[in-house]
Amino acid sequence: MEDETNLAEGAEGTEPATTGTEPAAEGAGDGSGEPDYKALYERAVADSRKWERRSKANLAAAKGARKSVEDEVAELKAQLRRMEDERAHAELVSGVASAKGVPAELLHGDDEDELNASADALLAFARSMEPGTPRDKGGAPAGGAVVTTEQISKMKSPLARVQAYARMHAGQ
Repeated sequence: MEDETNLAEGAEGTEPATTGTEPAAEGAGDGSGEPDYKALYERAVADSRKWERRSKANLAAAKGARKSVEDEVAELKAQLRRMEDERAHAELVSGVASAKGVPAELLHGDDEDELNASADALLAFARSMEPGTPRDKGGAPAGGAVVTTEQISKMKSPLARVQAYARMHAGQ
C-alpha cells in the first residue's frame, strides 16, 4: 500500500506522518494482519475534515488580508488625489499672484475666477491706500488747490500757517 502523508514538516498543527500500516489500522486484534479498512476510512474522513477546516480558516484570513490591502490602496489613492489637487491649486494661486502682482498668501478662492476676483479686490484696496488720498482723516481740502509759500505767509492764524506748511511738505 502507498504511504500517505498528512502535511510537510514544520506546518502549523501538523501531526507526524502516518502510513496505512500502523498498528491502529491493523486488524481488530484478531491477529490476521489484514488492515482495518473502516478505521482507515474514518481516519481519512477525520483528516479530510481537519484540513477542510484549516483551508476555510486560511481562506477567511486571505480574504481579510485582501480586503485590508484593498482598503489601504484606496486610502493611498485618495491621499494622492488630495496632494495632486493641492499642488494644482498652489500652481494656480502662484500664476494668478504673479500675473496680478500681488502676494500669493493674500489670495483666496478655489478656482481661477475667484482668485482673480480676490486679486482685483486686493489691488483696489492697495490703490485706495496710495499717497493721493488724505492721511489726516478729512482735514485736507478735497482736491484742493496747491498753496504757495506766499499764501501761507499771508495767513493770520499761526496754527493755520503750521498746518499749511505741514501739508505742503507732506506732498499734499
